[in-house]
Amino acid sequence: MWMQNRFEFLIQCVYTYDETDKEHPVKLLPNLPHIKQIAIDSTKYKVLLVPKSRRMQATWTTSGIDLHVAMYSKFARVFIVSSDQTKSDKLVSRVRFIYDHLPEHCPKPEMAVRLGKSGDPTKLIFKETGSVIEGLSKEPDKIRQEGASLLHVEEIAFWDRPDDAYKAMLPTIQGGGQMIMVSSARDGTLFEQLVRDQIGKEKVS
Repeated sequence: MWMQNRFEFLIQCVYTYDETDKEHPVKLLPNLPHIKQIAIDSTKYKVLLVPKSRRMQATWTTSGIDLHVAMYSKFARVFIVSSDQTKSDKLVSRVRFIYDHLPEHCPKPEMAVRLGKSGDPTKLIFKETGSVIEGLSKEPDKIRQEGASLLHVEEIAFWDRPDDAYKAMLPTIQGGGQMIMVSSARDGTLFEQLVRDQIGKEKVS
């Protein structure tokens, strides 16, 4: 069921942690309308833009989608891109947390973990599916050289030189891959321009 239904996977299998809740910090992703919409749209659009604010859990939702793609797709390459390698690695660690807390009844392939050393990105490797989740920094040369099934892009509204990074991401879309951008709303940024242009209307083929 969860292989085919991404939303049900998110609300029944994805556990998050909440640093503000000292008594019950680990909890399931809530069944909320915007989370359902993100799950549905992530199966429809090549470019999905998710403006976020605090407590929306948009990053947790997208991290759950990253894991769903890697576990249940063959030879998927999922890259999580943030402003620097350390932040990207921390986001990959969220995916690892979700994997480690999947319920026993949720089918999952074996996962190997490669921790980043000397600037190397953290990787989650799924040998059964041939899929990989990897953290990348925003440097255009790094993004450009990687072919991706899914680019999960975080907080691009706060990057310097976002236009150069975005141009480096375009081959992913043109090559049949998908991009999900999750960022705080910020006036006058590339992210705002993309949202206003409604690029997300381009459907996945």
